[in-house]
Amino acid sequence: MRWRTYLTTRSAVRVWELWYRKTERVKVLTNAGGLTGEIFDNDRHKGLLETTDADTKEIVREQMYMAMYTAHTVLYHGKSIYKHNRFPFVRRLAFMHKKDKTPYGVVRQIIDPQTDLNERRNYALWMMASRRIVADEDAVADKDAAIEEVSKVNGYVEVRTGKQFQVLENSQLAPAHVAFAEMDSAYLKQISGVTSENRGVNNNALSGIAIQSLQEQGTVITTPIIDNHVMAHQLEGELVLSLTEQFINRKMQFRITGSDLNPKKQEFVTLNSVRHRIDGLETAPSLDPLPQLVRHRIDGLEIKGDLVALAEKVRHRIDGLEMH
Repeated sequence: MRWRTYLTTRSAVRVWELWYRKTERVKVLTNAGGLTGEIFDNDRHKGLLETTDADTKEIVREQMYMAMYTAHTVLYHGKSIYKHNRFPFVRRLAFMHKKDKTPYGVVRQIIDPQTDLNERRNYALWMMASRRIVADEDAVADKDAAIEEVSKVNGYVEVRTGKQFQVLENSQLAPAHVAFAEMDSAYLKQISGVTSENRGVNNNALSGIAIQSLQEQGTVITTPIIDNHVMAHQLEGELVLSLTEQFINRKMQFRITGSDLNPKKQEFVTLNSVRHRIDGLETAPSLDPLPQLVRHRIDGLEIKGDLVALAEKVRHRIDGLEMH
């Protein structure tokens, strides 16, 4: 076993965790309501076959496996303990390449214009600080001394009579590079979606509709990012719901506060209770020993609204979305 010493008195073992899918035949429930699609693997499922119209069938699907190992020892290897049969991680990405599905971020598409912008600025600074000399072969007695004097602001060079010695400034070529640098700067804002209108910088638009139209132009780039963020948020919610169904088996009570119109209104919701209420009447204790959340499957529903309004919510709430 490979050990790595982090402190003089403490050692640690590096452990790897691997998740992968494997195609295999499994027996799943059919016509079982919310439990349709679950693997047929316990006595509770057998009871469903005897008391309901549920049935089973064999299908071929990708089964999630998990392994934990060190450099020389396998600690665990087997099927995933989670019912959702997914990777327990949700990645968040900005864009994805259409051909090979490689994820990439906003920075990738602005690397080239940013590099060109840096080069143009460097060229402009170098041209403004450099000079060229056009002279006859024997125009000066010491060429190195003449070059050193020309590089100075107050340089002095003695030229032999009848010889040509001309100093040419490169500053007249710098404006062209500055113009290209300004074009690169404007292009960076366009392809990144962070336009002047999105940042609230003054523009020529006077009416509110014109300003809103210019702001929506920036969302052409940022909308896919927000859409992927919403998708990741949805997948996270589905995983949390699945884990809630599987592992929350104790009685719990939650307080639901009132809305903005009625803030004093409060409601208490009890999960995994022994008694149930049907039409306001309390019934007898359930004969099923499994808690409510474990007996049922929860469906998550995400309601999508205006993407522009959603974009504003994401910009103001980086930590999460409030879907209405």
